[in-house]
Amino acid sequence: LYQAEYRLECPLCRGQVGILQESPGLADAVTQRYGTDFADRRRQDADVPHQSLPKPERDEPREQLMAALKQQGGYKTLALNVTLDLSSGGWESMPACLPELRSLRQLRVENNLLRSLEHLRLPALLALVAHHNQIQHIGNQLFGAPNIVRLDLSHNLLSKVDGLSELHSLQSLNLSHNKLASVEGLAECAPSLDVLDLTHNQLSYAALASLLARRTTLRVLYLRHNPFLVEGISEAKGSYRKFLVSEFPSLSYLDDAPVDLNERGAADAWASGGEQGEKAERVRQISARAERTRANTSYMMEKKRLALERRAAAEGSTAVTAGDGSSISTSLGSSGSGECSAGVTPGSPTAPGSFLRELLADGPTCITPLPPSPAETSISAEERPISADRGQQAVGSAGAACAQPSSSAPLSPSLASSVK
Repeated sequence: LYQAEYRLECPLCRGQVGILQESPGLADAVTQRYGTDFADRRRQDADVPHQSLPKPERDEPREQLMAALKQQGGYKTLALNVTLDLSSGGWESMPACLPELRSLRQLRVENNLLRSLEHLRLPALLALVAHHNQIQHIGNQLFGAPNIVRLDLSHNLLSKVDGLSELHSLQSLNLSHNKLASVEGLAECAPSLDVLDLTHNQLSYAALASLLARRTTLRVLYLRHNPFLVEGISEAKGSYRKFLVSEFPSLSYLDDAPVDLNERGAADAWASGGEQGEKAERVRQISARAERTRANTSYMMEKKRLALERRAAAEGSTAVTAGDGSSISTSLGSSGSGECSAGVTPGSPTAPGSFLRELLADGPTCITPLPPSPAETSISAEERPISADRGQQAVGSAGAACAQPSSSAPLSPSLASSVK
């Protein structure tokens, strides 16, 4: 027992313990534990199979949820995630760890095999998209998410609307493509609804009475593809669209067309005065539209007239009287450099206005034209245009008096220099 080569095997951890020196206490413990026949007892303990700790059971829904979060770039700490997309994952029920996502605001579970919305205790949830599932009833499964603003349960197997009484913040509700025959559960959340889609169901005019009894703030309403509803309203009220537009005063979009002010006015007139009232309202609208067109046209014509006056004032004309009493006008542009009909260009040394005044102050005279350029020499007299920069354009009526040279009125020095 106390040999140096002997090794004792621990019965708990199966580890090898070496006996290095004699110890009466150890010998007594071994004898008390294994008895006097130590070698045989040791062989019996060696035959006992190893008792390992039990492995924890796998939580496959949790693992699948964590894998989805990893694929979406989410956090391992569930409470930090704000959005979660479990769509098209083959889910048959909600994962039990879903309440751990306390900060979740948007949850998408569409295109699955869900039959219920259990474990939905998410107080921060704002949007739940669960279309294309097999949900048959709602019950109190949404009471744990009272702050939902958008709820999409289309393409399911719902036969009635219930469990929406606690959703006081609900604004958009999509229940299309179900088997709804009644909408009594909508009366509790109707005051806050803005968008409601009930297309492709089995609703009737009597089933819609509970919703019509509540004055809602609905802005968008879809009721098409409910044959009993459309036919029932048309038979009972005469017009499906006019009746609904008059019943919902805040409606701005019905089925596949918007509701404008003209249609609302005509629908209200139809509801109060019948066909005659609607006809009178249509005539009034046409007259008002024609009056607005006339007013707009007059306004634009007045604007055009004022613009032309401002332009004429900016390009205003100056009249100068010649020595023989004739009037010569000079148009001044908005930039202040006008064009003189005497043939002086704006780039000449003398300004056009001073040149004209100096020319007229000396009385009728004649400006000797400069010799033509080589290019002009080859052009006949009939085809040759009047060149303003060579002094050949007549200056008003004074040009007619300058047809012949006159020595009685010589040019002043400044005028001669400008003409050169």
